[in-house]
Amino acid sequence: MHFGDLAAELESGREREIRPGAIHHDPGPAAAGPRPGLMRTNVLDPIAPEFRTLIAEELQRRNPTLLAELLSSQRPTHEQSQAVVDLLIDAMSHTYGRGHNPDERGRAIDNAIGQYLMAWPMIPSTG
Repeated sequence: MHFGDLAAELESGREREIRPGAIHHDPGPAAAGPRPGLMRTNVLDPIAPEFRTLIAEELQRRNPTLLAELLSSQRPTHEQSQAVVDLLIDAMSHTYGRGHNPDERGRAIDNAIGQYLMAWPMIPSTG
């Protein structure tokens, strides 16, 4: 799949109708404007389109296998979420300029991390 195709697919918000009695993930009000009667079909769907595209770009560039896993799953594992956050933090660190401040893309990546974590909170394991 070419990245242009991937971006178009992500921006379309691929969703399908929920069948009565179907179990689905509802990430709450932080989601990217869920439409009534529709179900998310992959891990990135609950994220606002501009951040979903940015996350997909970074994953495609740095870890296409992880991107494929997320696009074929409805819920990320803790390990997958940790990998996404680590990858995005690394991408953001490459945007630091004067005064150790991120540039515009870095700020967008920072916001994308927040959007991902709002959709998929990472609860630390106890023990």
